[in-house]
Amino acid sequence: MAIATERRPYELLVRFGPGGKWAAHYIEVEEVWDGDVVQVSRTSEPKPIVDVEGVAGVVGQILPELVGERDAAAAMAAERASEIEALTAALEEKSAALTQREANLEAQAEQVRTLQAQLDALRNPPAPARPTLPKSAVMARVFGLGKQPEVEALFEANFELQSKWFSPDWPSVYADDPGLLNSLAAIGCTDAEIALITAA
Repeated sequence: MAIATERRPYELLVRFGPGGKWAAHYIEVEEVWDGDVVQVSRTSEPKPIVDVEGVAGVVGQILPELVGERDAAAAMAAERASEIEALTAALEEKSAALTQREANLEAQAEQVRTLQAQLDALRNPPAPARPTLPKSAVMARVFGLGKQPEVEALFEANFELQSKWFSPDWPSVYADDPGLLNSLAAIGCTDAEIALITAA
């Protein structure tokens, strides 16, 4: 079969520079065919687009379309970036509002707990502390009223009472202790004297 040589476009390189200006190089491939088999394939050196006949016109036709597609893609990307930024800002605003609401709810819950504690305290006040008196002070007050003989007689008649009264592990007595009040009445103390003896 006859040997044939075919020269055809191989590659077009276009680069965009500042201000949207472009520059391009064009490469061709030359192939030597022996029937259906390529025997030789050679590519040309890159040539500026203006040096290649007919290519400049083709590029001039398709370049505006390519530039338009590039600009449209850039505009779409910028629009999406703006949308993402707006959505992110809205999300952060909602998140901040939610955090503030949670803080407000916690503050209100704390107020409710405080009020409940105050209400419980009002409903169940602690029992008043029972005043105590040193037994030595009680004895001094009784003796000050001239009741020493009566006290001695009471202790002689009730050894158990005497033992409890002088027990070293309990040096004080409740001012409202029924045993104390009964003992003071037993030695002849009046209500006024008992009030004086048991005054805290």
